[in-house]
Amino acid sequence: LLSQLPLLQPRYYSISSAPGAHPGEIHLTVAVVTYHSESERGRGWGRARWGTSRASSGAPGHLQIISEVSRISPVTRGVGTRGHRPPAGGPLGPMVLVFGCRSSALDHIYREEMEQAREQGALSQVLTAFSRQPGTPKTYVQDVLRAQLAAEVHQVLCQRGGHMYVCGDVTMATEVLQTVQHILAQEGDMTLGQAGDVISELRDKNRYHEDIFGLTFRTQEVALRIRSQSFSLQE
Repeated sequence: LLSQLPLLQPRYYSISSAPGAHPGEIHLTVAVVTYHSESERGRGWGRARWGTSRASSGAPGHLQIISEVSRISPVTRGVGTRGHRPPAGGPLGPMVLVFGCRSSALDHIYREEMEQAREQGALSQVLTAFSRQPGTPKTYVQDVLRAQLAAEVHQVLCQRGGHMYVCGDVTMATEVLQTVQHILAQEGDMTLGQAGDVISELRDKNRYHEDIFGLTFRTQEVALRIRSQSFSLQE
C-alpha cells in the first residue's frame, strides 16, 4: 500500500517564535487531532502548523501577507522578529496581514499577539476573514482582498516595489492568485492576460511568494495547470 501512495513534498516544520521576542525559548504551533481506532480506543496526536516562509522581516518595502490558520507559524515568527528588531536596522516598512480562520471562538489563534504587534508598529493593519462565524456570511481571505485591499494590492505590487506572501493550502493559494490577477487587471486597466504576465514577472523577481501545503508531486502539476489557466482567462 505504501509503495502506491504518491510522494509528498518535504515538510519543513516551522518555529512560531522569534529569538528576539523569546530568547532561549522555542515555540511551536500544534493542533491536537483526536480519532478512534478499530478497537474504539481514543487516540490523539499533535500536528505542527508548519511552513518555510522566509519573509524578509526587516525589509523596508511594503509587505502583504495572506495566511490561513494552518500556516500562521512562519507569520508569527516574522512579526516577532520585526517587533524586536534592533533600532540600527532602520525604519520598518508597512506590513498588512490578512488572516483566515473558521471563527473567532474556534481557531483565531495569536489574536492578542497580532493586535499587540499592530499597536507596536510591527504590523500596520490586521484583517481577519471568518468562514464559519455564527450569524455572519462566510468570508475568505480573497474576499477581504477584493472588498478592502484592491487598490492597495495594485499599488504595492505595481507601484511600490512591495512583496506579497501567500501561506495556505493549494486551494486557498490558487483562489488568492486568481483574485490578485483580477485586482491587477481592474485597478491597472489591463486585460487578465496582461495581469497574468505581471504576476509571472513578480514571481521571477521573487516578489510574489507562496508557501503551500497539501501538494503531492503529482498534484503539483494539477495546481500549476490551474494557475496557467487563470493567466489565460479573458475578460
